Amino acid sequence: MPGHGRVFLAQQGELANRRVALKIATDVFGEAQALAQLEHANIVPIYSTHRSGPFQAVCMPYLGPVVGEYTDWSPLHQRERLFPEDLDKTDPWQFKNVRVVW
Repeated sequence: MPGHGRVFLAQQGELANRRVALKIATDVFGEAQALAQLEHANIVPIYSTHRSGPFQAVCMPYLGPVVGEYTDWSPLHQRERLFPEDLDKTDPWQFKNVRVVW
């Protein structure tokens, strides 16, 4: 349920003067509510939420720059070793078997 918006690098002066990521949109509070209920090492916590007119903001930790790189990785790489499948290998996002382990 991620909301679409823009993310800015900001300074949170009133609390430790730390650098934060500030996501601004018109529909992020549902996303913030859902994220605030989760606790996991791979989920960024919510510091605070704010409203101003039609705009809403979610303040989160700034974790550093995002680096994008091209890779030839595919979710099908070595998949048949675990899950034999008859699928179209020209479509790397095609799946027939899904295994979820908790």
